[in-house]
Amino acid sequence: MITSLRALITQVAGSAQSVGNSAERLNGSVDQVTHAADGIAQAVDQVAQGASDQSALAAKAHQLVDELRRGVAHIADGAGENARTARQTAGAVSQVVTGIDDVVATAGRVSA
Repeated sequence: MITSLRALITQVAGSAQSVGNSAERLNGSVDQVTHAADGIAQAVDQVAQGASDQSALAAKAHQLVDELRRGVAHIADGAGENARTARQTAGAVSQVVTGIDDVVATAGRVSA
């Protein structure tokens, strides 16, 4: 019976050693998984920061395009006003030329 008990204790000790070895390997695997999870969390943070940066840049680009649109509209309004002024000036010059032509014609008749 003592021999059986010793054999059983030896077997239990071997099993305990095996369980201990398995626990160490499992602990190593857990460390690897934890390290990988940390890497994934950092990557997700970087992606989130990149998305936030892109969003801010897109908003700034939108603002700049809107300012450009307003500037172009202002220039177009000014060009339209300049065109109206040029047409009015051309009309006034045409009237002056007609007046000068009339004066020249009248002067020619008077001197003849």
